[in-house]
Amino acid sequence: MIDKKYLLVTLIAVSFLIICPFLKYILFSFVLAGIVYPLYQKVQSKTHSKRAAAMISTVFILVVFAFSVYAIISNLFSEFATISVSIDSQQFLNNKYIQILLPHILGAIAKYASDLVQNLFKDLVGYVISIFLTYYVLVHIKDVENFVLSLGFIEESELEKAVSKFYGIVVGNILLWLIQAFLSYIGFSLLGLETALILSILVFVFSALPILGPWTVWLPIIIYFTWKGYIFLAAITFVYG
Repeated sequence: MIDKKYLLVTLIAVSFLIICPFLKYILFSFVLAGIVYPLYQKVQSKTHSKRAAAMISTVFILVVFAFSVYAIISNLFSEFATISVSIDSQQFLNNKYIQILLPHILGAIAKYASDLVQNLFKDLVGYVISIFLTYYVLVHIKDVENFVLSLGFIEESELEKAVSKFYGIVVGNILLWLIQAFLSYIGFSLLGLETALILSILVFVFSALPILGPWTVWLPIIIYFTWKGYIFLAAITFVYG
């Protein structure tokens, strides 16, 4: 007969392996819950319902997320179309260096684009799951807090300090992203870019995303200036960006 202790350990191990690919999204749902918790508390004090407050807070996150994704995709396509029109395709294709490098460049771009689309789709689904999990985290947040305290590893005062530090980190990062976006707006405006506001918003959004950052917006501009022969502007953009 199998010992119940070994069966329990096996079940825990298998469960962990199943949820492991979703672990970062589960943890992210706790981060989202922490960010919107002040809104949750305010709505709960008005509605006197945990579920209603959690639902309103979750819908708020979902709307912000959907708007951000739409803004990024639509603006990226718009910028790509604008740059494509401004480039002389015949001159581009007749360049001997381009003719030598183009097959390799296209192969690399195709592979990168394929990997990027797969990862973006996976992350998009994962973050949508995080948003819906946020609802349940908010509804049961007191139960989670009581469970953590019942483990005995941390006292209530230490938990409050940890929550305070969490909000400090979140606010600090948001402030840093806003400063980067503001400085980028100044730079884009001085460079004479008509889409300075849109680009600075993209800097803010990309700063908040893992792996990506402000360089994701600055680098294509540097490449564009270099291609058009504006070496001085490309150098200034590189240094400032």
